[in-house]
Amino acid sequence: MSYDGLLNITCTIQKNTTTQDSTTYEITDSWATFASSVKCRLTGARGGEQRSSNDILNKMTHKLFLVYRTDIDWKDYQIVIGSNTYNILIVIDAGGAGRHTELALEIVK
Repeated sequence: MSYDGLLNITCTIQKNTTTQDSTTYEITDSWATFASSVKCRLTGARGGEQRSSNDILNKMTHKLFLVYRTDIDWKDYQIVIGSNTYNILIVIDAGGAGRHTELALEIVK
């Protein structure tokens, strides 16, 4: 089976956008769709990883696998799958050679 065959669901990648009201100069953050219908695979984080002393692994609730991407990072993006939203904790070039991207996620409650 090819790697693409393992990507069994789709997600939406959202990017944080900041706008400033021209009258009140108030700054507002919101999320805009950056990419939709992105093929992916979502898995739960293993329990041992959540007990790690590493802060990222302590927060991680899920892993997400995507075809290799260089256009997203952890600071300004989030993932939406169905009715669930996930913060991105880290983005990894998991294959080391641009094979696929792995994201450590934290579900937003």
